[in-house]
Amino acid sequence: MAQENQSRAVATAEDNPPASKPALQAGGNLTAIIPQDAEQAFRMAQMIHQSRMAPRDMNQPEQIVAAIFHGAEIGLPPMQAVQSIAVVNGRPTVWGDAAIGLVEASGLLEDFEETTEGEGERMIARCRAKRKGRASEITRTFSVEDAKAAGLWGKQGPWKQYPKRMLQMRARSWVLRDGFADVLKGLSVREEVQDFGRGVVIDAQEPETPKATAKALLQQAGQGAAAEPEKPETPCLPENFDPDEWVKRMFGILDRGKKDPDGLVTFMSNESERVTVRAMMDQGHSGYVMEVDDRFYALTGKSLPDAPPRDPEPAESALDDGDDVPSYLDEGADLLGDQQ
Repeated sequence: MAQENQSRAVATAEDNPPASKPALQAGGNLTAIIPQDAEQAFRMAQMIHQSRMAPRDMNQPEQIVAAIFHGAEIGLPPMQAVQSIAVVNGRPTVWGDAAIGLVEASGLLEDFEETTEGEGERMIARCRAKRKGRASEITRTFSVEDAKAAGLWGKQGPWKQYPKRMLQMRARSWVLRDGFADVLKGLSVREEVQDFGRGVVIDAQEPETPKATAKALLQQAGQGAAAEPEKPETPCLPENFDPDEWVKRMFGILDRGKKDPDGLVTFMSNESERVTVRAMMDQGHSGYVMEVDDRFYALTGKSLPDAPPRDPEPAESALDDGDDVPSYLDEGADLLGDQQ
């Protein structure tokens, strides 16, 4: 019985052999993953961003998507575009090595040569290219004198660390841009654009937009009453301000000018006195203001500007000859020139 079971197991294993794993393969033509629409490009950008394989300046998925789109226009696969496209001073650019790579891959470059002549401050970088279908070569140079004129020679960074290389990249940039603009689709070379000055930025000051209020919005919609005019801002009173002393001073002025009510009205309507009255009202000294307003009303028939509403009945006792007048009111000449 045991031998029969064992023979059956062997037969089953022979009938169903284990699935073999695919063998490793090398070589062949590998193709990049190319997104077919904006949604796929954004999903790819999110994965690249989360993997932290994007350049440091591309810290948002949207920036990576823009690099992918720019790369697609000039023939760069997504990952190569992310590594080769750089935004400098707000402009998309392509690294110099990627630029020559695109030109060579286009099949339009027949011959290319870069040389540097001289030493020190006599160096001259020369770049020469021959495009298929054209009889003449394209040659551009960039010298130390050119770098000095542009304010680049001795500049902190690559120009001080690798001056020969920077001269070479400038000459190359001009050749590729002038001879193969159709391949680069108008993109500039990063090594050149990074040295462009930003220039003077004029910050145009736009008129300040008033804050919208509920009343203003209703008024614009025709659903509310006209907005009330804003009251002037009330300043603070001086730290050593004494309301009692202010009342004494005002009573003295009113007493000396009681023969010229119009003059008193003009005096109390000046901005300085009105500011003081508003400040006193704002800081809780309305009782002092009302006291002065009573005497002012008795002399002129009018209330103090900016004083709170009052009973229209005049304070007749303020004109009584029998009233006891404080000694501080017995002063010299009348405020407006009249003699007592």
